[in-house]
Amino acid sequence: MSADYDESIWLETVLGCSDYVFAKILECKQDARKFWTDAVAGDVDEDVYNALSSFPDDNLVSAPSKPWSIWEQIQTGLTSKEYGTLCYALAQLRFFNRANELFGLDDQEISLSSLARVHENLLVNSGDCAKQVSNFYKFKENVSAEFHTLLAIYVDQVGLRKDEFTQVLSMLTFETSHYSTLLAIARIFKISFERGYADDDEHKVAALIGLSEAVAEMDADRFKLSEKPLHVLLIEVFLHETVLKSAVSNEILNDCVLAFAEVIVFNAYGRRGLMTTLTKALLDFQLNHQEEFEKLAFVPTLLVKAMVHRELQSSAYRIEKIVGDLYDQRFAISGTSQIYSEVYGADEVAYKVWLLAILNSVKSAGFAKAILDVVFDESDPYHFFNVLKPSDGAEEHTRIQMAKIMISVLDKVDIESSVKHYFHHLIRFVENDPSPLVRVYFEWALAHQLMQKPELSDSIFYRLTASLATHEMKPILVTLYERVLFLMVQAMDSATEEKYLTKLITIIVPAASTNKAVTRHFSMSLAISIHDEIRKKKLHIDENLSSVIDNMYRSALATDAFGQFRSGDACLWNIVDDLDLVNISGGLLLRLYDRDVDFVEKSDFEKYLSKAQTDSLNHPIGNNRSDLWVRKIKELAKTKLGLQESGDGIAASLQTKSGAWSTVMDVDAKTQLSDVKRSDLIVVASLVDKPPNLGGICRLCDVLGAGLLTLHDLAIKEHPQFKNVAVTADHWMPMAEVKPDGIVRFLREKKAQGYTLIGLEQTDKSVVLDSELKFPAKSLILLGREKEGIPGELLAELDLCVEIKQVGVVRSMNIQTATAVIVHAYSSQNC
Repeated sequence: MSADYDESIWLETVLGCSDYVFAKILECKQDARKFWTDAVAGDVDEDVYNALSSFPDDNLVSAPSKPWSIWEQIQTGLTSKEYGTLCYALAQLRFFNRANELFGLDDQEISLSSLARVHENLLVNSGDCAKQVSNFYKFKENVSAEFHTLLAIYVDQVGLRKDEFTQVLSMLTFETSHYSTLLAIARIFKISFERGYADDDEHKVAALIGLSEAVAEMDADRFKLSEKPLHVLLIEVFLHETVLKSAVSNEILNDCVLAFAEVIVFNAYGRRGLMTTLTKALLDFQLNHQEEFEKLAFVPTLLVKAMVHRELQSSAYRIEKIVGDLYDQRFAISGTSQIYSEVYGADEVAYKVWLLAILNSVKSAGFAKAILDVVFDESDPYHFFNVLKPSDGAEEHTRIQMAKIMISVLDKVDIESSVKHYFHHLIRFVENDPSPLVRVYFEWALAHQLMQKPELSDSIFYRLTASLATHEMKPILVTLYERVLFLMVQAMDSATEEKYLTKLITIIVPAASTNKAVTRHFSMSLAISIHDEIRKKKLHIDENLSSVIDNMYRSALATDAFGQFRSGDACLWNIVDDLDLVNISGGLLLRLYDRDVDFVEKSDFEKYLSKAQTDSLNHPIGNNRSDLWVRKIKELAKTKLGLQESGDGIAASLQTKSGAWSTVMDVDAKTQLSDVKRSDLIVVASLVDKPPNLGGICRLCDVLGAGLLTLHDLAIKEHPQFKNVAVTADHWMPMAEVKPDGIVRFLREKKAQGYTLIGLEQTDKSVVLDSELKFPAKSLILLGREKEGIPGELLAELDLCVEIKQVGVVRSMNIQTATAVIVHAYSSQNC
């Protein structure tokens, strides 16, 4: 019966049993006692020994009387020349181990010296068997495994004197990948470390070097899923408290632990429980031995490697947690069931919680600097500086994780040292990193350093001032530095804020009227935020400048469209108050962008961090603030759009191509999706299969007002490459799923509705796209495959084919470009 049954259910079940059932239970127990008594005397056959070796527990039978004569038979049998006798002895040894686990080992019968003699004579006469019996090596491995298991039982139940650990080491076989053997060895070491049997560094070095050989073999096999208990036990051995204490001053131990931990991180890609066990061991050691922890040379390297680790992203990997939760909620008899935790331990999000807790509990500036030196390592092992593929999601994830490390520990380094060693890195990433998500963390760090040392901002003010005249600085860079400076002044004391906000206003006002759309829109939106900042804090700003800001605010307020927008924190945050674990983990990114990012919720931090660990944090846990997430806002008000084109009532001539304004302003429910005027054009892209191409087609169809876009699979909208190119067009563009094998039926349906079916293809009868070609309002454009074009059976369904005139050397167009040309031609006539 399930262990989830309540006690009352068990009682009811037992009371419902008949006398016959009870009699049978008693009869079975009597038979079991007889079997066990005969077995320990060596009087049963091999099959019985094998069956009893799998006996579940000691509740069904009492311990047989000691001493057990079977031990002498085992010692003799394992030296036999006969294969049958050896097999019988192995079955006896396996049973003997199980009996000792259930009922306890008799230390009067077995001593360490007797175990040493058995080890010395193990299979000593098996030479002929090795030649005559195929796969005899497997038999030898099984015998060795059972011997090591017996040795582990002895160490656990009897114990060792300090001088006996060396003798135990001499009996261990490290040159093996046998699961049971390694499990027993790891168990011996864990017990010895916990009970002080191996206090000497020499013993620890010998133990870890020996196990490292076995770990190398396991690594070659990619850590078998069925051997997870061994993997967990090895982590507990290598990262045992006594080992880590010694590793502070012992370079060999330090290197052994690092090499092992790197193997674990590498193999944790598709394995549950490894990262959680590893990071929990580190967190516990940090909490209990903070000073020693920060002296461990391997920790900075390991923390960075663990942070950039990314578990398997497939649905198959994630579904087990979902299934476990469903079982707990709908099927478990007990209301306290946690089946996933019972099988796998803590959820994988726990290791992210513990890593962030470790980083945000660093106490010494030296240790924080050691971590930052790994992050900013000039050898660039993680391609942090030199990005290989700017649009690669995996690379972006790595750089985001590195940035999280940086923002977690940077404030522990004194400002003078921080500026000297890292300020130039912050500038570099703000100006050059291709990912806005990565840049956010560096803008945060840069603003924090400028707040602590405001004179550093003078050079930025100078560059911005010069750029307004020369336009040498890219518009997007101007907006980034404007934001950094505003974040800086927001966090200053009142007197300092008044001084530097005045300087910023002298930049913002002219920038709001520049001919660069991105700069103009962002500066205008920032002027509104500056107005609110002045009023909220009652700052004393120069009367003339304050008047200009007021006029800009009133001008925006007077427009018909102002009520549709809110000036808010969509692109702003408090660099001090928001420095918490939730925001560092990704909460801030969710407030700024509609992107899927690694994020740890407040509830997870509270679930997996103890009070002592929470009290040790340098930064608080924080709150989710999900009401500010871009995606949540869109879900709550699907009719809200970013400002994409000037409203009919906007008095000020604000261009709207810039995305900067739309990050700060959201369209009110007054602007409905139904207000967007779309044409009757249908673009059939069901033959196109590459996500980037489909994302681009989706975006241009939305921009040009197409009525409908068809895809072969609507799930492709969630593909990262699709979303990167489509930006947010997938939220607004009407789309339908039409499978390739359903295109013919779809074309015929539209033909019956009065549509003209047009193919974008070069044929012997195709029409050149020029000013003479007129598109009917109800047009359907079929796009071909990227390479093969439109299949013949679909060409037969079309009314005409259109080709784009080409005169260059390259005689083909990218499918996105070709689609843009023909859809624009339609839109210019019908929209």
